[in-house]
Amino acid sequence: MSRLPEGRHGREGTDLRRSARGPRTPPSVGDRAHPVHRVHRLGAAVLGAGLIVFAVLGLLNRPEFFSRSGEQVMGMSSNGALSVVSLAMGTVLLFAAARSGRLSSTSTLTAGALFLLSGFVHLAIIDTAANVLAFRLSNVFFSFVAGLLLLALGAYGRFSGGLPPDNPYARAGSSDRGSTAENPADRAEHDLTQAELDATSRHATREQHAQLHADATRRAAAHHDRTWQDFAATHTDAEVTQMRAFSAAESASTGSPSTRER
Repeated sequence: MSRLPEGRHGREGTDLRRSARGPRTPPSVGDRAHPVHRVHRLGAAVLGAGLIVFAVLGLLNRPEFFSRSGEQVMGMSSNGALSVVSLAMGTVLLFAAARSGRLSSTSTLTAGALFLLSGFVHLAIIDTAANVLAFRLSNVFFSFVAGLLLLALGAYGRFSGGLPPDNPYARAGSSDRGSTAENPADRAEHDLTQAELDATSRHATREQHAQLHADATRRAAAHHDRTWQDFAATHTDAEVTQMRAFSAAESASTGSPSTRER
């Protein structure tokens, strides 16, 4: 008697699940590998390290904490308070660079906005008693330049109208656009298509891998059902019963679940 093609738990189902799941890539590895995330991480790391160097050199001079005259450090004025603030900002940027590209982007955007705000504020109070960070014009210019650079780095590859499909920030936008799908079936199809694209580009999340696994299992089960229906339509009841018994015995010998009873 010819053997029935293996069902949902057989070789074909396994191959379908493997092909649909795609390569398993830890989120941290995919995050580090994407060019956009590398730019965000590198930018946050370089500027964070520069701020820490500025802070350490300033603290080595042992300046007064709120001295308005300040000490010259790397062409700028610094006192104890500014050194501590710079050290804290640099540490945050380095931490973000070590964690993820998305966090690096958010941190550099926030730091850039703070630098620009600091430049405008200190430009207004530079010759007053409120200038507790000992800012001079060189500090103000640096705040403007650093702020614009941080904003550019943080926004790179993140805010645009034509992001490529493999861009990690394009997925969130496409999900938002997909929320207007006409019915749940369309939305589910959209999400499955997006999961397949992300798995191909090695940026799929664990939830997307699970979604692909479930879809592959469903397709294998449907194929199994169609196979049994075709077999039952062209064979006698006795042959169908004999084949079920044969399939159940084979499943028991291999340790896989037995064929579902009709």
